[in-house]
Amino acid sequence: MILSAVTPYQMLHRVAKAAAGQRLLIHGAGGAVGTTMLQLARDAGVTAFGTDVVAKHDLIRSLGATPIDIGASGAALMKATGGGVDVVFDPLDGESLSRSLSTLKPGGMLVAFGFQNRVLGGGGSIPMDFVKLTLWNWLPNGHTTAFYSIGAMRRKHPEWFREDLATLFQMLTEGRLAPVVAEVLPLAEVRQAHDRVEKGTVAGKLVLRISDV
Repeated sequence: MILSAVTPYQMLHRVAKAAAGQRLLIHGAGGAVGTTMLQLARDAGVTAFGTDVVAKHDLIRSLGATPIDIGASGAALMKATGGGVDVVFDPLDGESLSRSLSTLKPGGMLVAFGFQNRVLGGGGSIPMDFVKLTLWNWLPNGHTTAFYSIGAMRRKHPEWFREDLATLFQMLTEGRLAPVVAEVLPLAEVRQAHDRVEKGTVAGKLVLRISDV
């Protein structure tokens, strides 16, 4: 809840300030952050689209969103979303950011987070991505860009972190939010768990069991 729910909640409501009737796209929608984002979008009346591998498409549909192939081009994304979206949440960085930008409606927002490719050694350059995001704010199409970091947001607005986490736990108790747990594993399998997460095969979140007591 703390990382995988606060992150999408703040991106949706604090950064993008999405409103009912708008449309969003999130890449990696079948993961922990993605599945929570889809639930939050549904709760807020925001139409959601999510890219991921085909094996996770049924999960994405079950959360009220439209699944799209993870490798879809910008043109394919525009077609699948019916002409673009108001906001894109992109954790992939690198070339994916350009694809995401092309999927926005005029005046839309691109929110980058995670820098997954770079973190996992898949190429890309975080400084160059920051430069691109900054320069894209000057384009005449009215698009805006932002980079979200839960740590930076908490340092800047600690009161938001407390408020948002309390809101999320309230949503949990009301049944409006249900974290997707793929599997519970013993702590001894932590290495295998990380391998699976890095390969992008986990639907939702893996939980490590510290003790049977």
